[in-house]
Amino acid sequence: MVVLVKGEGYIIGYNPKMVVGHSAVWTLQTMTQESSHWLPSMDSGRLLVLTWLLASLVFMTSYSGILTSMLTVPRITIPIDSLADLVAQSDLPWKLEAGVMMFNILADSTKPEYQETLRRMNGSIIGCWVSREDLVEGKFAAICDKTSQKKVMSWDFSTTGQCHLYITSENIYFSQMSMAFRINSSYLAGTDRM
Repeated sequence: MVVLVKGEGYIIGYNPKMVVGHSAVWTLQTMTQESSHWLPSMDSGRLLVLTWLLASLVFMTSYSGILTSMLTVPRITIPIDSLADLVAQSDLPWKLEAGVMMFNILADSTKPEYQETLRRMNGSIIGCWVSREDLVEGKFAAICDKTSQKKVMSWDFSTTGQCHLYITSENIYFSQMSMAFRINSSYLAGTDRM
């Protein structure tokens, strides 16, 4: 900035005073997010100041946001985040819901971790909601649909004030639901809008 202000002053015939001192103080005040009373008197210096202020705003906002998130949210290492992680460990048994299509998905898959999940499962449960207390106590892991898992997590947090469960980031399968109606059903017009 000093070179720019002095160069422009030389071209125009204006001799700015104390440019080095003003620039150093101005830079320090900008970094500490304090206001400055001095601005360069020419356009090119002011353009540089504007660019510097915008860059400082972006850097300071990013830094303060990252720092705040790092200080407020603890980093939690999730030991099991996929079926491969589940079959790689031997401390926590797992169960599947009885009578769901997950058995067929795992049995028909060519992925080794899917078949290993089915082979080494430790029985079945009626449903995640019915077995929610055993899940929260950590007796076993359960492979369920996300809606049931979120419902159990909500119940756990509502009753204890803490969340003892987590959902893996890996999706095992995607499923779409559909509804069938009789021809000329009165319900059809209402559901078509959804």
